[in-house]
Amino acid sequence: MLCSLSKGALVPARLIIMLIIGLGVVAGCETTAKDHPSISAVYRPEPAPQSEKPEEPAPAPRASRPVCRSLRDRSDLDACSRAADQGDVKAAYILANAYSRGLYTPGGGEIVRKDLREALLWHAKAYELGGKKSLRYLFQAYYYGVKVKQDRKAALSYLEEAASLKQHWALIIKAAWAERKNPKKAWGYYMTLARDGNCHAQEKLAQFYMYQYVKPANYTMAYFWGLVADKSAFRKRAGYHRLAGPSSTGSSLCGHSKAVHKAKSMLSKDFYRKAQKAAQNWQTGDPEPRLPAPAISQKAQKRLDQTISQTRKIKQRAARQSWYKTEAWKSLWEPVQLPQSATYTAKLEPTEIFSLVNNSVWTVLAANSKRNMVRRRAVSTGSGVAISVNQIITNYHVVKGRPYLQVHRGKKKYDAKILYFHKPTDRCVLLVQGELEPVTGYRSYKSLKVGEVVYSVGSPRGLENTLGQGLISGLRYDGKKKRRMIQTNAQISKGSSGGGLFDRFGNLIGITTMKLKDAESLNFAISVEDFTKP
Repeated sequence: MLCSLSKGALVPARLIIMLIIGLGVVAGCETTAKDHPSISAVYRPEPAPQSEKPEEPAPAPRASRPVCRSLRDRSDLDACSRAADQGDVKAAYILANAYSRGLYTPGGGEIVRKDLREALLWHAKAYELGGKKSLRYLFQAYYYGVKVKQDRKAALSYLEEAASLKQHWALIIKAAWAERKNPKKAWGYYMTLARDGNCHAQEKLAQFYMYQYVKPANYTMAYFWGLVADKSAFRKRAGYHRLAGPSSTGSSLCGHSKAVHKAKSMLSKDFYRKAQKAAQNWQTGDPEPRLPAPAISQKAQKRLDQTISQTRKIKQRAARQSWYKTEAWKSLWEPVQLPQSATYTAKLEPTEIFSLVNNSVWTVLAANSKRNMVRRRAVSTGSGVAISVNQIITNYHVVKGRPYLQVHRGKKKYDAKILYFHKPTDRCVLLVQGELEPVTGYRSYKSLKVGEVVYSVGSPRGLENTLGQGLISGLRYDGKKKRRMIQTNAQISKGSSGGGLFDRFGNLIGITTMKLKDAESLNFAISVEDFTKP
């Protein structure tokens, strides 16, 4: 009966129709939605059920990488530290520069305190990450022994790597070192730098032509290179280093070449106009032009010979004192770190105090030449106190202008050099090539009281480790030099400068510094706490 239904006839009961379609075949008769258009409008077959798959866990969101663009507050410091640890070279540079100078907010708040040890660590990190800008800092640290054991071989390896990368500061050091033994090699270095736009090298080429260092004198070429130095880099900071010797301007800034005025005075109008035209047309990377040399009169030649002779004497004298010059230019003061482990409070007898501190006080000898040091001629004598296994603090006036230093105590004798000094406050730190026994007890300036018994230990008139006794007569503040002074009547004489002033417990409280002339028992010592201040 159901199979006889025509396409146009519909059974009113929709349930029967749905049953027919759902079964597909009833009594050998197939019925689909296509056979009945009205059914197709009602029926919507459901998709076959699929086998259920276990849901995969959603991937964990990636942690955002810290970004370091600048240091404006402490939160930026944390972000830069994380970024540098994750391989950001720029962040390592930012941190290294901040620690090397110290960083403060516009309102005076401290963001990063100056710490050369941290600066060295971040520069080393930047270098490991491929940052080649850190080569200069690493070279200086190992060359001078700043916050790291002095290692000239390691320093030279950094220098060679920087020179292979054609960093100007490295090439100009190598050129300056080659001037004495191989001027032609130095000429090659300077020519490479000059063509690359380094104004210091251009001024050097002017001097080479002016004073006949490598080639015959050519004032036209000297004037040309002097003009190029002024034109291409006037008041521009160029790659330079203090180990290359004093520049014409006394700094890494260029401009006002002295060779320009000297060479121009030796030229006629035709020659210096040719040099001016060549300098105007010269661009960075261009080869050196060939300009004619003017004829020199006998009078001018005689004056030139005298100038050359004087210049060579000056260079020879500078070469003999080159070690002093490089160390003297390194005149940055770095506060020392004193161990805070001990402050003695048990009262001692004078004999016990002397036996406690005797091995830490040294006699300092300073001479202006190695020969005078050997012969003990023109040698100044002072004192110093060991604060670590290789550092001694003393007064700057003890070693001023005398680069060759030795420290003595009994039969022990070690060479030393200036590590840091601050001339206005008369503070100085020496680096000793030997093992010392440092003082272990210190006391702050605020805890001192007038009337306390104190003891001075130094080498007055060369009399090694002489003990003196007195009282604290006053606690003074030198506002002009911004230093705290301890006034005492303990014995201080010439040679005692740089010695130690100790309290009755054996704590180091000051460094004996001076006495007033034409006054009785008006002696002064710098508070040892001032050596820990910038």
